[in-house]
Amino acid sequence: MTPINEQLGIYLNKLGTTVESCVGAQVSHVTHWVEKYWVKRSGNKYWYYRYCWMVGRKKNHRYIGSVNSITAKQKRVLVETAIANGKLPIEIEKLIKGWKHEPSTMPKMPPNNTNF
Repeated sequence: MTPINEQLGIYLNKLGTTVESCVGAQVSHVTHWVEKYWVKRSGNKYWYYRYCWMVGRKKNHRYIGSVNSITAKQKRVLVETAIANGKLPIEIEKLIKGWKHEPSTMPKMPPNNTNF
C-alpha cells in the first residue's frame, strides 16, 4: 500500500468507512489547503481565511477567521504547518473545532456598566 493510500485508509476508517468498500472506486487522494475568500455585504467585500479539503470530488471547508485578525493569521499558520507536517484533514478539522471553545481574548464588560 502506498503512503497516500495508507493515509486515506486511516482517514476512511476514522469516518467509519472500510477501505474494502472503496476498492475499485476512484478515490486516489485527499487534498487540503488554506484559502482566502471574500463575502460581499452592503456593497463592501470582507475577506476571510478558511481551511478546505476534498474527499473525492466534494469540497469541504471550515472557517478560520478574518484576514484583519491577528488571531486568525496565527491560526492560519498553525493549519498550514499541520498540512506541511502531514496531518490528515480530520485531525486539522478537530484542531479548528477545538478553537471554538477557547476563551475570548477580548476583555469582558462588567454587568450594569454605565460609564460608556
